[in-house]
Amino acid sequence: AILVKGVKQVAAPITVKVPAAGGYEVSGPVAITDAVLNTADRDFTQVTSTIEMLVSSPLKDFKTDKIDFQFLDMPGTISTQFSMTGDAYTIHPTQVNLEVGTIAARTSISRKSDKKLEGKLEVEQLQVTDILRALTPDEEQLYGGTVQSFETTFSAVNGNLRDTLEAEGSFALAELILDGKSVEDEVLKAANDMPILEPAKKSDEDELEPAQLKGAFEIGEQKIEIDKAQAPFKHFTIEANGEVTFDKDVDLTVEVVFLEETAGSLGLGVTPFTEIFGGLGKATIPIAVEGTLPDVEVRSDNLEWAKRATGISLVEAVVTTLRDAGAAVVETAEDSMIDDDQKKDRAVG
Repeated sequence: AILVKGVKQVAAPITVKVPAAGGYEVSGPVAITDAVLNTADRDFTQVTSTIEMLVSSPLKDFKTDKIDFQFLDMPGTISTQFSMTGDAYTIHPTQVNLEVGTIAARTSISRKSDKKLEGKLEVEQLQVTDILRALTPDEEQLYGGTVQSFETTFSAVNGNLRDTLEAEGSFALAELILDGKSVEDEVLKAANDMPILEPAKKSDEDELEPAQLKGAFEIGEQKIEIDKAQAPFKHFTIEANGEVTFDKDVDLTVEVVFLEETAGSLGLGVTPFTEIFGGLGKATIPIAVEGTLPDVEVRSDNLEWAKRATGISLVEAVVTTLRDAGAAVVETAEDSMIDDDQKKDRAVG
């Protein structure tokens, strides 16, 4: 519902028709100046617009190319069209332009018993803090960053979003902050807990151009599943998979992946490890991100890393590398089965 809390001026040169076939039709522009509107307990001030209106028995339609408004401390404009029929409420493609970014949306809500809600939402260049201030103005803001792009299609039952919301889409985020800390820096700090690796550091180029974390997601059964999110840096890539529930429980596996051209430099001069990493073409350091927002722990998973070193155990990888290098330090099971006499005969021969 929209509540008009005040308006400086209204002009409405409308036309009313009563067709011979019956019914009615009210049409014309409605111009409002410097109004205060409230919806979802949020005030929009300095609202000024001209809205083209058509109200008849089968259709009610409202359209405007521009609504000027002020929300919190952000000025913006909206172009939109809203219509209502006996079957559905429809918000046609709508564009919201703010100083800091844009929002595009369309949606429809069934007026039938199924109450089906479906639509599409696109966001570009919005700050996480601004989004959260709009949604939860009375809560302490513990998160930050930039939503460089976000796109999703969704469906649900109106009035029961939590249990019925289903969605899929993609995102690109940058400079994420959790409880005052850089998520990016916390992941690299955990990766550097690995005792045999040189520190994973961002290059000068990385510092100048913030990395984008890009990925896909699905929403259903009261959780968000994140798939193959990646943030590329000059010498490594951060990858993330896992889920976040509607109750804010986080269970993510984040990996710091060093690619072939840098993997060989990670062994601190210890040949077996250098050969393992270089031979694989990459070294992957798993990071566990677990907890309930905002209390989330970011830590390196050393045991998991050891298991995954080459797709086999770390010990097997070292043995294989030494054997391939021709090192005379590995006695195979086959050699151990040769008895002393056979060894002597072979030595005489």
